[in-house]
Amino acid sequence: PQAIPYVGTIPEGIKPDMAVCFQGTVPADSDQYVLLYCSDTYGDDVALHFNPLIGQKVTLNSFRNGKWESEESASAEPFTKGAPFTMFFTINTEGYEVLKHCMFKHRIPVEKVSTLNIGGDLVTAQRIFQ
Repeated sequence: PQAIPYVGTIPEGIKPDMAVCFQGTVPADSDQYVLLYCSDTYGDDVALHFNPLIGQKVTLNSFRNGKWESEESASAEPFTKGAPFTMFFTINTEGYEVLKHCMFKHRIPVEKVSTLNIGGDLVTAQRIFQ
């Protein structure tokens, strides 16, 4: 298990046909959870910003050239306060598929993604690169 927040380099970077899996528990008093796929360091481009607003919706976005781009949202609600969860992302040529519930198309070339940043109100998480 990894402590949250977590920031780490993805060995060999990511590429299509790769999957990333996280498991953890959302605290009962949690308001949101944020998962970022970053291309490098804080302030650099963000290929995927995944933000489930607990009890509301999931927002998805990217940050490029110092600006947030147009936000997308999905009605998928993968988290419940006080409950364990499993997050499963697949990376394909089109984009990031999250839990088979929503798709976020690539805005930044996948070859540039080298860092994973998980933050927010999680108790524990594990990361798995396949």
